[in-house]
Amino acid sequence: MNIMYLNEHLKCYNYDHREKPQIEVAKTLAGETKEITVTESEIVFFIDGKMRFSFNDLPDYEGVSGEFVFLPAGGKYSVTAISDSYAVIFRLNKAINLCENFMIDKLFRHLETTNNSRSRTDGSLSALEIIPPLWYLLRGVSDCIEDGIKCRYFFDMKIKELLLLMRIYYTKEQLCDFFYLILSADTAFSEYVRLKWDQYESIEELAKSMHYTRRQFSTRFIKIFGMNPNKWIMEVRAGKVYNEITSTHKQFKQIAAENMFYSDAYFTKFCKIMFGGTPSEVRAGKMTVIQNE
Repeated sequence: MNIMYLNEHLKCYNYDHREKPQIEVAKTLAGETKEITVTESEIVFFIDGKMRFSFNDLPDYEGVSGEFVFLPAGGKYSVTAISDSYAVIFRLNKAINLCENFMIDKLFRHLETTNNSRSRTDGSLSALEIIPPLWYLLRGVSDCIEDGIKCRYFFDMKIKELLLLMRIYYTKEQLCDFFYLILSADTAFSEYVRLKWDQYESIEELAKSMHYTRRQFSTRFIKIFGMNPNKWIMEVRAGKVYNEITSTHKQFKQIAAENMFYSDAYFTKFCKIMFGGTPSEVRAGKMTVIQNE
């Protein structure tokens, strides 16, 4: 269908012009491989086809039509289309609330109360079946996006609708299994860090926003993430920058500014340290990401 007053929508500050909008319809041809950094937690619905996900720190996973999975922020993976594939991606840029009265941390408390434990401990992803109410939502969202709707207000409503339908139609045990990668006694802490790490200029400012001293913050961070804050932020930022250099046509100045590099020299130095070459060399395919030892 045609959008009425299209120019008004395109000029609206709520129009999502980003490379990765909050909701995206992703089509991949058989044999195509993409390198992805998850900067915001994602719920991925496999509408058609079959895709293989390879992770740095999780077992490989194959997504097939009729399933959906949760990918936590901060991870890196490559995805290969085994056949022509069609997926709808919901990116969660806010704290996960299944409804107004059921935040994600309640799932962890449910596990504690019921003494229930996840049967799989290998870190593999847990898929859920797409039920009819979700198919209806996905078809509507896909049609609107195909028509050209990229409104943040619309996306926010549909993400809330998705989470509410999950709260209504799936058991707490299913939801615990689905979200288990971010369920812990420190869920609120880790989710805040994953969503806000790039909004502060220093570890001190991030710690202060959470009412911690630098030392208190670092102690808890290491306990949860298994490394110091500087190292984790460096790795996540490197993954994000590498993806934008190699997978977008953004100017390097824009990439640097969006990732809080306030001088060209510092951005170039960062790329040389992390990737072994200048931004231009990385984009030209002359360099590859240096593996962490």
